[in-house]
Amino acid sequence: LLVIETMNGNKFGGFNSQPFKKSPKFTGDKNCFIFQLDPFQVFYPTNINQNYVYFQHSSKTLLNGIGFGGQMDFFCFFFDPDFKGHCRGQTTFDNPIFEPEFQVKDLEIWMTEERDQEEIDRHQDKREAMALLEMAGKTMYSKDV
Repeated sequence: LLVIETMNGNKFGGFNSQPFKKSPKFTGDKNCFIFQLDPFQVFYPTNINQNYVYFQHSSKTLLNGIGFGGQMDFFCFFFDPDFKGHCRGQTTFDNPIFEPEFQVKDLEIWMTEERDQEEIDRHQDKREAMALLEMAGKTMYSKDV
């Protein structure tokens, strides 16, 4: 999940259902979407194209930055390594232009992932061990860290 606040106070972002992957092509799938926060609206794929998410860095020939939707240089929104961005394209998500040209003021990116049952069980084992140590009167200094 990526959220941008621009210098003009606009807040918008996108959800990438897959990890960001450096690629000369768009990645992601139909579970990706973009949104604006004020007024709150979510824009889902239109199925016109499959240009969901673009991520590229350290390239001398390709556009470097992160973009959602649209097409090269006509993204629904895009920002470069200097945090300068634009909103131009609308086809992938049928969204309004959030802000034609912008400077990123704040950027937050969260990663979520599914955990398999084995990993959940490992953490459960640790909680049980911590409970036993607490019952034995041992102080758990890092418990809430």
